[in-house]
Amino acid sequence: MNSQDLKRLFSNSHSALNAVAKDMSNSDSLASPDGGGNCASWILGHLVNTRNKQIGLLGKDPLYPVEKFARYEQGTDPLSDSDSGLPFDELLTAFDKLHDAWNAAFDEMSDDQLSAKAPFSPFGHSDETIGSLLGTLSFHESYHVGQIGMLRKICGMPSAVG
Repeated sequence: MNSQDLKRLFSNSHSALNAVAKDMSNSDSLASPDGGGNCASWILGHLVNTRNKQIGLLGKDPLYPVEKFARYEQGTDPLSDSDSGLPFDELLTAFDKLHDAWNAAFDEMSDDQLSAKAPFSPFGHSDETIGSLLGTLSFHESYHVGQIGMLRKICGMPSAVG
């Protein structure tokens, strides 16, 4: 997989996210599924946090201070109200800006950079490369975008992705 293939995967995720989130209000974004779980606002913040921190894999510095999105780290408590997180529209804007930065970084990446050893492996693969790790992060992002799509339905909104 080359940088343009990865760029396409993340662009597909970005497009799907914009489709499922485009008309969700801040109030809608705070709805949680019965039985517990994270709301769309926390999930989007988590995706922003991940892209912001992992842009280093593409050889770039984070666009935002990492502390700004620490509330959305894996393992943090679900959001319970609008005062405990950032506004949904602010998270969407941050995601869009990060997407633009990721696209530009993908355009500059070489095959050698993608084949370099990754600094970590979520699944403990000793042969993890930057490219394979980015593929895993693409899956992670798509998984969470699907969750936001389901949360949209919980709010009584129609499906937004075919």
